[in-house]
Amino acid sequence: NAISSLSFKPRNWSNSRTVKLSGQAYFDVKKGSSFTVKTDDGTVKVLGTKFDIAAYGLYMTVTCYEGKVEVLTSNNPSKVLNAGQQVSVKDGHYYDLKTINDSTSDWRDKNLKFENLPLQNVLTELNKYYDYSFEMNVKHKNRYFTGQVPTNDIQKSLELIFAPLDIPYDFSNKELVF
Repeated sequence: NAISSLSFKPRNWSNSRTVKLSGQAYFDVKKGSSFTVKTDDGTVKVLGTKFDIAAYGLYMTVTCYEGKVEVLTSNNPSKVLNAGQQVSVKDGHYYDLKTINDSTSDWRDKNLKFENLPLQNVLTELNKYYDYSFEMNVKHKNRYFTGQVPTNDIQKSLELIFAPLDIPYDFSNKELVF
């Protein structure tokens, strides 16, 4: 996904199928040898599955679409996710374990889905896709957004976010003020 990187050691790949992820990636792993994804927020071990990891440094969210994944953190025992489950990890602790009905990551379909997320976090996500600066009035700091927005149309995204919240905004010269 946007602003993401993935690295691995090709020389040792057959002995240690481990990748280092910063950002977000979708994986479709064929059954076989174990496969490990390490992030700054935790580690995910898999064996034949489809899953998504978002780990941008503030928190990590792991979503299992098919098969099983094992999520490990430094502060807790591992947590096994089955298909249709999602967990978030922050500061080494699990939170927000939930069931999902999606069959793939929204970002792969050029959409972002938000559920009761602080407006500042929504804008931080949008900033990964659009090269704009966002200036938020302090009175909107505690506002939350639930909805879906496209990652390929900034005007439509802003309208879908701000219209339901009844927040006026000014959008010009790659700067958004509201």
